Amino acid sequence: MFKQALLTTALATAITTQAAPLTLEVFNHGEAAIFPVASVLVTGDKDAVLIDAQFSRAEAQKLVDKIKASGKQLITIYISWDDPDYYFGLD
Repeated sequence: MFKQALLTTALATAITTQAAPLTLEVFNHGEAAIFPVASVLVTGDKDAVLIDAQFSRAEAQKLVDKIKASGKQLITIYISWDDPDYYFGLD
């Protein structure tokens, strides 16, 4: 039992130390936006996750352009609230 716990801990530690750091980038178009929704782009080495989109298509397009320019693959869009402010830009 002890050996299994030790091995599990060692493996978890090795995986954690091998993981690349994540970068968080917050987008809030402020008063220029219809609704000032904050979107967060979380990026690693190759992939990206978007937390909350924007309300308008124009603001969402700016996020799309930013993600494309980064060269990262968007693997998930997570909407944290069921209010249209957070997802209407995702048409």
